[in-house]
Amino acid sequence: MTSIGKLAHVRTSTTFSPLTGFPEFPSDWVTGSASHPYEFLQFQPPAAGQTAPVELTTDVVILGSGCGAGVVANKLAAEFGASLNVLVLEKGRHFDASHFPMSPAAGLASLFEAGGVIEVDDGSMTVVAGSCFGGGGTVNWSAALQTQDFVRQEWADRGLPFFGEGGGFQACLDRVYEKMGCKGEVVVPNYANRVLLDGAKELGLQAKIVPQNVRGQKHDCGYCTMGCWKGEKMGPVNGWFPEAAEAGVKFAEGFKVERVLFEQKKQTKVAKGVEGVWTSKEGVEVKVVVRAKRVVVSCGTLWSPVVLMNSGLKVSVPDLAACRATLTACTEPPDRKEPVPAPDQLCLGCL
Repeated sequence: MTSIGKLAHVRTSTTFSPLTGFPEFPSDWVTGSASHPYEFLQFQPPAAGQTAPVELTTDVVILGSGCGAGVVANKLAAEFGASLNVLVLEKGRHFDASHFPMSPAAGLASLFEAGGVIEVDDGSMTVVAGSCFGGGGTVNWSAALQTQDFVRQEWADRGLPFFGEGGGFQACLDRVYEKMGCKGEVVVPNYANRVLLDGAKELGLQAKIVPQNVRGQKHDCGYCTMGCWKGEKMGPVNGWFPEAAEAGVKFAEGFKVERVLFEQKKQTKVAKGVEGVWTSKEGVEVKVVVRAKRVVVSCGTLWSPVVLMNSGLKVSVPDLAACRATLTACTEPPDRKEPVPAPDQLCLGCL
């Protein structure tokens, strides 16, 4: 509770901005930005006295709207077009680029799982996850870090050779990188990150600039974790879903999947849909069953195991050793002047 209290205080503090030199909002913010004009399915509650859930049928249902879901939906749309009915379900809400960047208090409450204060049992680490349309792709720093070799090799050693050397996964990453326009050449590290790079070099450690998924645009405002107000970050919302939507893929926000439905075929269980609760923006809840030929579970590290376990499957939940920590560094440039420093002098960095 102490850790959660400290996190809540720092993230809503009115003194954090002046103390760190990081402005609350971008100095060059302007109105007029907008995301793709998505349309979301609406469900009507059953008539009085009726308890049966609302039912609909589709070919493929995708649980979650994060980076994995975005790639899958885009790929299916590109391969099959309108001949394949695809539905993407997201338990969070969509916020247009005109809402961004949100303030830390509003952003944490609206965009992050549990307000961004999920703690591991011993309080040693905060687990941050997106909980909005676009998932982690909406709240990340536009950083496009490829899965590291030792992690992929661990997966291969556990019986998934596709992720090992020569297994084909690298070619998939290369295609995703190309589509998102991931480049590092135009990234200008701020002061704190220059300190990290220089320090690593002095210590003989390997360190390099992480490419950004902004198609080569200069993107250094530093506010992407509260939503990209320029709409340049090519995550699910700006990069993958617009093409899918134009090809006929449908979306539902406020839809919390409770479990996957299975059908017994001989000695095997086959996924045949999902059931869950859709909640309108006014708070009206509707029980919904989605029948589908294929079910794609892409709810992220936190929720995918929960959905699968609630569905009666035995799931191996990773322990803390599988988490990769990110440390935030606050520094003060030696030549800092008032008023607030320029973007390349801002003093937040991540390791």
